[in-house]
Amino acid sequence: MTWKIYDIRAREGLDDDYIIIGSANIAMEGYQPHHTWAKNKEHPHGQVYGYRLSLWAEHMGEVDNLFNHPESLECNKYLADDYSQLQGKYPLQIDASGDVKPLLGYESFPDFIGDVMGSKTYLPVGTTT
Repeated sequence: MTWKIYDIRAREGLDDDYIIIGSANIAMEGYQPHHTWAKNKEHPHGQVYGYRLSLWAEHMGEVDNLFNHPESLECNKYLADDYSQLQGKYPLQIDASGDVKPLLGYESFPDFIGDVMGSKTYLPVGTTT
């Protein structure tokens, strides 16, 4: 029997061995305790660990020992003392009636050929959400 769990944290890179981007459904039968920190009682320090630490250092503007324990309440509540307001904005405009359109001149992402508004798909909705 297979159960699916919803784990949005997978896209945040909170696991230290693997990062899954774009998939929120992970099969429970993939759980192998001999490959997890549950057996070793400590998190692995693989490439995803380094990737996560570098992202946090970049966004927080500092390196803190709290980042070594992403499961801790203190880490999850951590805020940088000095933060900067985000200057950019998502390239969408929403008018008074709620219609969403791309900003003029920003119909596609600059570093990616995808349209800001996306495109139609023939896949069932349940497979893409």
